[in-house]
Amino acid sequence: MHGFSNSIVSNLAILYNVGAIAGALVIAHFSDRLGRRYSVLLALTISALSIPLWAFGSTIGMLALGSFVMQFGVQGAFGVIPAHLNELSPSSVRSLFPGVVYQLGVLLGAPAVVVEFALRRHFGYQWALTIFEMCVIFTLFLIFGFGPERKGRDFAA
Repeated sequence: MHGFSNSIVSNLAILYNVGAIAGALVIAHFSDRLGRRYSVLLALTISALSIPLWAFGSTIGMLALGSFVMQFGVQGAFGVIPAHLNELSPSSVRSLFPGVVYQLGVLLGAPAVVVEFALRRHFGYQWALTIFEMCVIFTLFLIFGFGPERKGRDFAA
């Protein structure tokens, strides 16, 4: 779409993966202080704020910043979820519950590419990314905004 060389695209991928690692570490660190839900909400807000640069950036610098911040937020949110699921798990199924929930999420997310492709046909690539990502962020805001939290749960009890 932008006509960047393979080298530039590869370096961009490396950069946004560094953002993903940084986001997972930083947001997970804050989740011990803020709580799991508020940390995920913070990470989702960061992702939402990155959308203009991530989806509509016209220069390599804008795209690099947008993709770095987007991955920082996305992996920041998803890096906290395993701890959150373990804390919510009933003791009798703690080893099973997070994996089942994760796999159900994968199952529900499987049609994502088809949905994005249909949106692209109707709205164009940039708007398809924006619409899809905002729907995901909004849904996760509802789930984590109104869902339970059991941060600091004693697993020995």
